[in-house]
Amino acid sequence: MTKIQMAQVGAILLLIGFMFYTVQSGNRMLALFIPIAALNILLWILRQVERKKDRDHKQSAE
Repeated sequence: MTKIQMAQVGAILLLIGFMFYTVQSGNRMLALFIPIAALNILLWILRQVERKKDRDHKQSAE
């Protein structure tokens, strides 16, 4: 796994843990949810860019 994939897995687990905590405690902490969700979106975009670079590199090698 690449560093981006590892960070993405960590961010997803953090988001799941945060969602579980908010449901159990009844607290709504939107101020924490938004940055965690934004981090997940950013990591997803970076992963898509990484995939495109890998695909382009493989095509140019052929």
